[in-house]
Amino acid sequence: MSLQVKYTVTSHQGLVRGSNEDIIEAFVISKMDTTGSALRIQGMIVCDGMGGMKAGETASKLATLSVLDYIKAMPFWPSLESDINQQLSDAIISAHQNIIMLSEYDYDKSGMGTTIVLLLIVKNQAHILWSGDSRAYLLATRNISQGINTGGIQLLTRDHSVSWDMVANGILTVDQARNHPQSHALTQSLGGVQAPRPDYVSLKVEDGDRFMLCTDGVYLHLDSTEIKTYLHDQSDLELAAQTMTNLILERGAKDNFSIGILDVVKVQFDEPVLKIPHLTNHQHRSKNRKHSLKRWFVLPILFVLGGLGFGIWTKFNDQKAQTKITLKPAPLAITSFQNHEDNQIKLSDAMHKLDKESHKLQNITEHMAMTTSNDISAEPANDLAQGDKPPATIAPQKPLKKVVNTSVNKPVKSAIKKTLHKDKAKLYDDIYNDVLAHITEYKASHPITDIYQQAYLIRLEQLLIEINEKRDSNDYSNSMKTNWQLEFLRNKFDMIQSKYKPE
Repeated sequence: MSLQVKYTVTSHQGLVRGSNEDIIEAFVISKMDTTGSALRIQGMIVCDGMGGMKAGETASKLATLSVLDYIKAMPFWPSLESDINQQLSDAIISAHQNIIMLSEYDYDKSGMGTTIVLLLIVKNQAHILWSGDSRAYLLATRNISQGINTGGIQLLTRDHSVSWDMVANGILTVDQARNHPQSHALTQSLGGVQAPRPDYVSLKVEDGDRFMLCTDGVYLHLDSTEIKTYLHDQSDLELAAQTMTNLILERGAKDNFSIGILDVVKVQFDEPVLKIPHLTNHQHRSKNRKHSLKRWFVLPILFVLGGLGFGIWTKFNDQKAQTKITLKPAPLAITSFQNHEDNQIKLSDAMHKLDKESHKLQNITEHMAMTTSNDISAEPANDLAQGDKPPATIAPQKPLKKVVNTSVNKPVKSAIKKTLHKDKAKLYDDIYNDVLAHITEYKASHPITDIYQQAYLIRLEQLLIEINEKRDSNDYSNSMKTNWQLEFLRNKFDMIQSKYKPE
């Protein structure tokens, strides 16, 4: 058995807005885990753009591309849940920074932003991150403690809006908050003045679970009970999405709306069982006669084959018995025994040489200790000559070896550590200089004429900032983490060049 998914997505500009600023996309990404095993990351992302016309559409598209690019550029999928949360949060923050840079670069897109909700299913675990008021619902056949049970369906996300604070304080219900005057006043989003702080939840998924991701244009016209009814009663997910779409349009569709439904199913990889078609009585009788004739032909053949097999087996045993009597002891055993003796002699010689070297080293160490103790004992002799009292017995100088070793080894270790830091930091500088040289060359040879060139340069400039942040925040104590970061930055640079460089 293996967990798989099937999904449907739909998006509509509604009956009031002049364009659709929503983006919804389902995807599958192949990745390796920390053990080197292949993984399939199956997911869905929904973004609701803000800022009007092209600005909102650009923000939602840029956020979707940035997050997916970040996940694709990851060298491997983390094993710890805290690391998964951190990596996906970094992906969303990276998308926020891209939106900020583009809005500052292009005056027409100043102030643009977007909400985001991201669902990833890896093995049997679902990971949900969001910023803003786009939502994720779960319809499950089992009792789960994740999210808010409203209308018989689990709301996994909590809106980042002023009205949701009233829900948290018990002033409003979830369905009352959707029509509140401050329901569209967001407390965080991508592209806002404050950097987003994405929320994260995870849960085990099972066969039959149904997720729904949507923008606020859906729950503006449908309450929780209606959403649960259409998800539960319609087994065909496409029909469920179409039914909700038709109802939203009937109720005015005041905003863009997007619906994505994802079902978790189990796929069995057994061979198919072929069923015998229905036969008439005449066909059954003729079939039985054919089978009886086949049995009579098969029995003599089996007897003949059995006799031949018995004769071959008897002859083989006789030859084997004669071989056992006539064979002489193989010289290979003597050779291997002699090799074993030679190895033992070589090993004993090596051990003897090692003992001699160890004995020499011990004599040298004892001689140094005696010399040091004589130098120390010489000072009290002078004092006796002057008529002072004899000093107390001097303790053996065994700790001197440790003092000498410690004083010698410490500078060596620190020098190695400093060299490691210098070499690793230089690798970050090399990546930075490569990206900077590419940006400079591209600006000199290509006049900036369209939005695609702007977005391409913004991705590269954002990568420069990320390289500096990774280099400055790295303490270099974890070599594996440092190598992972360097590989990630290289992968991201190569991907930006290969996928987003304008023709």
